[in-house]
Amino acid sequence: MKFFRYIIGLLATTAITLTPSSAQFAAGELVGVADFQTTDMLSSARSNNSYTTARVAGMAGAFTSLGGDMASISINPAGLAMFRSGVASFSPSLTFTNQSNNINPLGSSTPARFAINNLGFVANAYEGAGQVVSANIAFSYNKLADLNYERRFSMSGRYSIADMFAQQMSGIPSSWLGSSANPFNNTDIFINEWGGVLAYQTLLIDPVNPDDKSNMDYHVTAIDPNAGINQYMSVDSRGSIGEYNFAGAINIANSLYLGGSIVIQDIYNDREYLYDEEYDNGDNAGSPNYLAAMSYKPNVREVGTGVNLRLGAIWRPTSGLRLGVAFQTPTLVSLQKEYYAVMGTRFQNERNFTFKPTFRNIYTYNYTTPAKLSLGASYTLGTVAAISFDYDRVWYKGMHMQDDSRSVNDYMNNNIRTQYQTANNMRIGLELKPVSWLALRTGYAYYGSPSAVGDNIFDAPIELDSHDLAFGIGFKVGRTSIDAAFVNKQINYSDYDLFYWDGGDGNIIANDLIAKNKGRKNVATLTVTIPF
Repeated sequence: MKFFRYIIGLLATTAITLTPSSAQFAAGELVGVADFQTTDMLSSARSNNSYTTARVAGMAGAFTSLGGDMASISINPAGLAMFRSGVASFSPSLTFTNQSNNINPLGSSTPARFAINNLGFVANAYEGAGQVVSANIAFSYNKLADLNYERRFSMSGRYSIADMFAQQMSGIPSSWLGSSANPFNNTDIFINEWGGVLAYQTLLIDPVNPDDKSNMDYHVTAIDPNAGINQYMSVDSRGSIGEYNFAGAINIANSLYLGGSIVIQDIYNDREYLYDEEYDNGDNAGSPNYLAAMSYKPNVREVGTGVNLRLGAIWRPTSGLRLGVAFQTPTLVSLQKEYYAVMGTRFQNERNFTFKPTFRNIYTYNYTTPAKLSLGASYTLGTVAAISFDYDRVWYKGMHMQDDSRSVNDYMNNNIRTQYQTANNMRIGLELKPVSWLALRTGYAYYGSPSAVGDNIFDAPIELDSHDLAFGIGFKVGRTSIDAAFVNKQINYSDYDLFYWDGGDGNIIANDLIAKNKGRKNVATLTVTIPF
């Protein structure tokens, strides 16, 4: 019975719409944050390797067939073969982020974040007079994803999260839940139920039969039934996904360019959640029997490493036309997830909160992110202009869980195949050079949604589709290039719940759906490229 509850919970905390209506389950961001979910896998799969340098960013990343830029190492490594000499490149950036929803339409802005988008070099390893004209080697660090953001909003709710916890803990003996019972080492209490354990320990919920040690039913007595419930939610996320590239490329007869790279990814994400409720007790204000407020603080830290390969080719059938293809293998990821939470309550006759913590749960998950195929075509008019078009095919439904438990793997992987789809990305870029030392650039990119069902409700706002508009400028100062770019990214996110309980009998306890989730990122990048 407990294994069945775990599997239902695993599905429920990934996408509510996929769980059978007859099953009882708890879900929502404040429940699912404890578990490893397909959305955790997706966060490392949605990284963007197209904007690491200013020249490429100014053309919205449409560089699969162009080459000759340090960003080629992470888009199409064949482009490295177009370098005629060694270069070193450095690309700092500033990112400005805002996220909004139906509760907070003005959004929450994150202070500007400085980062290193790209740092690397290309060196000539061979020059010849035969068919193989040259061979280059390269190394770079690229930032793939910026995980720094803030979400903040407040609202009034019909239900308290206590109502959900009381239902979620049904079926678990109250004798298991006290501090002396060591509940966080009890393997029959799963990690997504730890919030309910804290609710019991902080008196947010109570046993229906307190004198019965086998009691398995709970209710809420510490909140005035007529109280107004004011809710506040915030998420502070810090971190990034970066990659280290070791690449090589060869130039064959100045018409065919081949390249490959070994990629090691570095994942770090620290998320602090804060959920508060304050109770307007009306005529019962001041009563010592009722709570004035509660506070719930889950914390997640994810640290991981991934490995993949990139292979690419560029063919130049005529002097102006270039055709490119690149393939990125699935990334093998090992991710360590650390979770703990603290909950506190304060009764009306108390000045301070009484807090209770969970243990720290640390577990390592192994999975693969999707493969990606990129196709590109570009045309250059001498040194005056270039136009480029890219198309990506990303197999999100090919993400794969590799847990020690075959049953967990089967359920998770079936869920992935049902829930996600193959997505299409498109990019177009234009570069004009009115004079030899000046370049003007612009571009547009569309990134398709990985979700197979448009109205899927997830346990966190996942990135669906996005539209990017880019502008750039470049200067040639002697042999040194200085480029700058600005990208405006408009992102649509999925709807989600903070907490959700479905009793399977039409009894649903949930906060108001968090919908119309929008994100805006403005990224300014500067690149300095020095030949050697």
